[in-house]
Amino acid sequence: MDFGTLHSFVVLAEELGFAKAAKKEHTSQSTLSRRIQSLENELGVQLFHRDTRNIELTEAGKEFYFQANKLLEQYHLAVGLTKKAVEGYTRKLRIGIGYYEQFFLLPFIGRFAREHKDVQIDLYQFIYETLLEHFIRGNLDIILTSDQFLSSISEEAYVKQLLWEKDWSLILSRDNPLSAYPYLDRKQLRGQSIITMYNGSVDMIRRVYHNQAFVEPFKTITRVNSFSGKLTLVAANMGIGFIPSFAEVSSYKNICIRKLVPAYTPRKFYILCKAQAYDHTLSDFFTMCRAAAQEITR
Repeated sequence: MDFGTLHSFVVLAEELGFAKAAKKEHTSQSTLSRRIQSLENELGVQLFHRDTRNIELTEAGKEFYFQANKLLEQYHLAVGLTKKAVEGYTRKLRIGIGYYEQFFLLPFIGRFAREHKDVQIDLYQFIYETLLEHFIRGNLDIILTSDQFLSSISEEAYVKQLLWEKDWSLILSRDNPLSAYPYLDRKQLRGQSIITMYNGSVDMIRRVYHNQAFVEPFKTITRVNSFSGKLTLVAANMGIGFIPSFAEVSSYKNICIRKLVPAYTPRKFYILCKAQAYDHTLSDFFTMCRAAAQEITR
């Protein structure tokens, strides 16, 4: 399996049409078909259902699409880091964030770059599990992350500082009848559809609501893989979601924010770097980041 074939599979999975996918891949439909057939033979599974008019992913294809994107993401990261290694900056700072942490960076990252002109800044965004994996492997110098997987690492090896530990908010469409309430009790959410970005969050939400004596309080639980995906579905009134209160949603005019009573506090957010790498540059970054976090969460 090569990354070219992997990329062809991803394009076809997104386009669901050989003509469109072949055009994007700058190849012929027959060549693309041979690549997919070769991939299916190698894996020993059928990735697509095909007939004379339609093409769609099998269940195996859907899973492989998710995994293939992770592989390509890691490949492109490796290529990017290799190229940056010869560009002549005195120092490179590779920063990783998860779903929400860009809001901590926005107030200060430009000033930091101006004050540290010899530092090449690269910014990467991953799901939290992958983010921590890259950090542990040494692919990232600093990460801004939730505490979702931090219990798996040794605290002695890292400098870790808390950025945020306040209550989360509920987001919902203005078309949702619950938007008429300024505050919402958890019991009012029974029968709603929940939009979440990680399977672990599903388990956490269910545990919270199990304490409310509901066997299954929600109509459906839908997983998305991005913050924008969550906002899009909530704005379309396809469900409600939980977000940290520092996250900005004002560009989505059909979304409103409501507080929950009692409060919902599933996660904290931290900034981390490896202890042996902590120096003046990273100290400046930590200081600016903490100040920005304090400002936006007042």
